[in-house]
Amino acid sequence: MKYKIFILVFIPFMIGCTSTSNNEKTVVSSKAIENVITTLASNSLNADKALIEKGVRQVAKLWEKQDGSEEDFIRFCTDNFIANPNEKEQLFLKISDYLEAIFGNFNEMSLRLQRNIH
Repeated sequence: MKYKIFILVFIPFMIGCTSTSNNEKTVVSSKAIENVITTLASNSLNADKALIEKGVRQVAKLWEKQDGSEEDFIRFCTDNFIANPNEKEQLFLKISDYLEAIFGNFNEMSLRLQRNIH
């Protein structure tokens, strides 16, 4: 009997907690996304089109109204695209170093704060 009551209470709760899909209208149209992809692919012939497409679509998903208009999105993608593998590597190493410094310092702070506990 307790099991049936639990199920009757639990199922409506779980139905109410289901995630809703994010079907909101995106700021960037699919036509603009395709234009950016073709522009970047034609400007850098040795770049991998699959990586360009993946990156542009990821930026488009994260692009919000306060980030700017569709024209701002196009300008952002074209201005910040890096085709040169050496420049990409340097950027990756720079960002990795920044993240390591941030998270490493947080780890050091948490270890120091726990020093007297252990």
